[in-house]
Amino acid sequence: MHILAQLGGYSFDRIALAIVVLALLASSLVACADDLKPIPDHIAVKEPAIHLPFTPVLIEPDTPIPRPEPPTPTTISTIEKGQLYVVESSVGLISLQSPEGFLNVVTAKGPMSVYGLFVDGGKRPELRTYKSENILIVTGIKPGKTELILIPVGVTEQDAIVRQVLTVSGEGPQPPPVPPGPTPPVPQPTVKHLSIAVIEDVLRITPDAAILFASRQWAALPDAGHDVMRYDKTTSEPSGLQAIQDAGSVTLPVMVIRDKDSRLILKTVPLPKDVAALDVLVKSLTGG
Repeated sequence: MHILAQLGGYSFDRIALAIVVLALLASSLVACADDLKPIPDHIAVKEPAIHLPFTPVLIEPDTPIPRPEPPTPTTISTIEKGQLYVVESSVGLISLQSPEGFLNVVTAKGPMSVYGLFVDGGKRPELRTYKSENILIVTGIKPGKTELILIPVGVTEQDAIVRQVLTVSGEGPQPPPVPPGPTPPVPQPTVKHLSIAVIEDVLRITPDAAILFASRQWAALPDAGHDVMRYDKTTSEPSGLQAIQDAGSVTLPVMVIRDKDSRLILKTVPLPKDVAALDVLVKSLTGG
């Protein structure tokens, strides 16, 4: 009623015309709204600035990148003057050398620090820390070649024994190779006293061996200044294990005979059959 009162001054025709115009305008606005397309929001959609690794890898290289082969470790077998050859072990070691007199071996308990020139180091002294419980520091005494034998305490397997031939530098030039031909017989050197190690199977002693061990000639060997030791093939004594190593594949019972003074091996032979053969063997080595 309020609106009609305000329009009281207009004629009915004018009012009807105004209503028709308003209706047309309204329909035009609706049609335009339907045709409008959304404007993309460039602010809301952004490319990430950080890309984290992801799997699987979608792009593989055409050619694999070659990797260098690791160097093959090589055992050091030469000790130069003033160098230290350091051995580390988690168990106690008994060290031997054959022949003796070329190496000085110092046994120490680790961890410890050592300063010096190392066989696996550079040209200048350096300080190293060794953390193993047992450490052996080996140095050369005089030029020559010897075998370092390391026996773990309480060893039960021969494979656990480590043998390494070492050359102390300063050794003279090696003689030229001997041309092919008959080898002249080498006279057997004679020594004053012998060190005899017998390796046997105590559960299978032959009658001949039992007679030999009970003979007067066998009992007289120590009186003549010779050392005589007997070891079972299952021994764990270091000297017995060394004798087993020296005996090699010789059939038991076997004798490993050394020069008592120099400890050089003279012969590795089967146990003599009787006392006569024993006398011949001893005399051939001692010259008497």
